[in-house]
Amino acid sequence: MPQLCLGGAVVFQIIKREISLNFVGFFFSYVRSSRIGRRVAIIDNGQPRNSASPALHGMLSRDGTDPLELIRISREQLKSYETIEWLAGTVDRVTELSDSVEVRYRPLERNSLGTLPSPQKRSEVVLSARVALLACGSIDLLPQLPGFNAIYGKTGHHCPFCDGYEYRNKRIMVYGKGQRGSGLALEMLSLSASVFLCTDGGTSNDIPLAHRQKMEERGIQVITTPVAFLESDLGKLRTVHFQDGKSESCDAMFFNTGRKQEGYQLVRLLDGVECSFNKKGMLAISEQCQLVGGTRVFASGNCSDEAIDFVVMAAANGALAAVNINRFLLKEDLGLEEI
Repeated sequence: MPQLCLGGAVVFQIIKREISLNFVGFFFSYVRSSRIGRRVAIIDNGQPRNSASPALHGMLSRDGTDPLELIRISREQLKSYETIEWLAGTVDRVTELSDSVEVRYRPLERNSLGTLPSPQKRSEVVLSARVALLACGSIDLLPQLPGFNAIYGKTGHHCPFCDGYEYRNKRIMVYGKGQRGSGLALEMLSLSASVFLCTDGGTSNDIPLAHRQKMEERGIQVITTPVAFLESDLGKLRTVHFQDGKSESCDAMFFNTGRKQEGYQLVRLLDGVECSFNKKGMLAISEQCQLVGGTRVFASGNCSDEAIDFVVMAAANGALAAVNINRFLLKEDLGLEEI
């Protein structure tokens, strides 16, 4: 357990999966906190959300980098900071006390590729700190289609900003029902004129009228027949087969089937920490990144804002959280209401 100095802060990741792209934001948060003299402990379970993705895009100097390689580089750079301690583990409970935060976690065995649960049951470890940052995220709800796992992360994607450029002027199948699907299909028109929308049994009436009209004008074919299976070759999508025996050749599938926010699952971890959630299941936070109702618990990333999927936005969000954490601690150290 780290021996925290008076001005120390603990920043940690909890939940089942960290977001690889948002890891950049949390890396910024760790470094920013450490460089201002704060001691930081990171609890990481080593299970990145988008491990299936071969590359991240949209960040200068890192475009095309493997997300797992980015994590490896970041971990190596963190080693130069004596004030940062990286712990492999899974958090079981976070308790907010009057002047500190108590974190209970189970250590995990670490190997060269990351962290893996120990084959034996590990005893719980208690770590005390002045504040905690919940670096939570979300889990994509993947299409439950035969053959989808073979293309996921290769030619099956959810973000056109991250992976759409490689499919410009190619045949793109969009998968999604209602406005989720139609909105994404219309968005893909900036990349290709050959866009299809597969609702997998969802009716056209589920799609907003304005979207239906625009798709008809722009030549987007809506296929409501349920999918039978996806045919691919070494991860490259070739054909989408439907249950009526028909098929459509395409080069990629972009899906919008929603995501599961981890916010509600945090309730069982937060002990004595007041918090509230919005309709999408994300934690409600203040402009200072603090949990609404909480004092010593902060949040960053997709647990509080579903839009923070991009690398550059994650970096900015992590840096903002670190600045607010330091300001909170400094006011407490000096006994001031404002800094």
